[in-house]
Amino acid sequence: MSEALLERIAGAVEEQVRWTRFLGIIQLKSVLEQALKSDDDKTVYELSDGERSIRDIEKMASASRSRIASLWAKWHRMHIMERSNKYGGKRMKHLCSLAEVGIDLPPLPEMQAVEQSPMEEFE
Repeated sequence: MSEALLERIAGAVEEQVRWTRFLGIIQLKSVLEQALKSDDDKTVYELSDGERSIRDIEKMASASRSRIASLWAKWHRMHIMERSNKYGGKRMKHLCSLAEVGIDLPPLPEMQAVEQSPMEEFE
């Protein structure tokens, strides 16, 4: 194939990716607005960044450990949250921040650094 043809193909693929991402964001926003019923839900979702544990989030949000675990399981089934590769998949990570899809956030508690044991740094 010629270089010019490859550049045209690459340009067409990039345009398709832009449109697909745009349409996906619209869909994702709708799903998130339906799934996140309260400011507490939004806070838990936003704080679920793959770094924080349930205990970390409990300290920062107005939700119990059991509530956070339940939300994580529900959102994972909905595919709006995924297991973090870090910490052996025991922590969850949102697909994107709410701000990225245009959803207003309640005031978040002060973000604290996640404390790690010396061994967790290398996992």
